[in-house]
Amino acid sequence: VSVQALAAQWHAFAFTVHTPNPRGQLYFAMGPVEGGTRIELAGAVEPKSWEKLTRSVLGLRESSDYEFLAYHDAAAGHHRVAVFDGDNLVAALFAAPNPIMPSRTWLLEQLGQPVPPTARLRLLAGRPSANEKDRGAIVCACFNVGRNDIIDAIVGSGCKSVSAVGERVQAGTNCGSCRAEIGRLIHDAELETAV
Repeated sequence: VSVQALAAQWHAFAFTVHTPNPRGQLYFAMGPVEGGTRIELAGAVEPKSWEKLTRSVLGLRESSDYEFLAYHDAAAGHHRVAVFDGDNLVAALFAAPNPIMPSRTWLLEQLGQPVPPTARLRLLAGRPSANEKDRGAIVCACFNVGRNDIIDAIVGSGCKSVSAVGERVQAGTNCGSCRAEIGRLIHDAELETAV
């Protein structure tokens, strides 16, 4: 076995309702999500057209009448593309020189959903507006409970034990595989309070 660092010039997080085709990229990993597929990508050379890369990798037909909304900061190497079929979000790609962390859970919840034109720029920002809740990364897969939901139960509702969190938001009450992570979140909150 030989191991060496991945020499990527760009990294991307993407998702689509269509069947993706990331073959030919330096790196890719895919996984199913509700209503589609999420993809992590990396490339050695920045593409000439991010819209063309989005169309080819995310399975968007050339003949279809999609609406592309894009943000490009070439100097910083940040590129974001959202694709709509009518009002529905059907695909998006977020690229940067280093691995990026937009609000992935929130973004994936928008996949396949109607997004009014007034809310579309928020998608390119990669996070919900101030009056929307970001559940954070999913910690409890059984009940689809996010990290931020659990932190709200701990900090906002005063839950001091894994069972108290379970009573409040159901996390950790089924298979139990997330109980250790919930315990770490409680411990971290107690350390922050002590400081």
